[in-house]
Amino acid sequence: MTIKDSLSIAALVQALVLRLGRDYEDSIIVKTPHPFIARENKWRAAKYGLDGKFIVEDDGCSTVYVKDALADLIRSLEGEIKELGSGRFITGLEDVFAGGGGAAAQLTQYRLSKDLKDVVDYINKELIRDIDNFNRGKTQP
Repeated sequence: MTIKDSLSIAALVQALVLRLGRDYEDSIIVKTPHPFIARENKWRAAKYGLDGKFIVEDDGCSTVYVKDALADLIRSLEGEIKELGSGRFITGLEDVFAGGGGAAAQLTQYRLSKDLKDVVDYINKELIRDIDNFNRGKTQP
């Protein structure tokens, strides 16, 4: 995950918090999934990343691709994103969707070496490279 990716995710979370705070103040009840469904979706996210599917109904039969769910969420938060002025950060999520995010890069590295230590070394080197680029102004949000 790059600094740009982190800024993009932070902008999405900021817009989501703004929306949920307003919904709370307006007494709008947010439907929460059954605890089993929530645990299953967390497991699916950890295992499959952006290429996975979430269960979206309590019957467990309806699923949606994670990328589609996130795209829908971003569209539903357009007003908050505009209000916060974070649109330039949100566009960075398109790169995450296209490249599979940090999980895809880590899986690729693991497939090459079959060693988790190499994956950790890769993450550290990429972070240092990204910080250097950011400090030199080569990475733009």
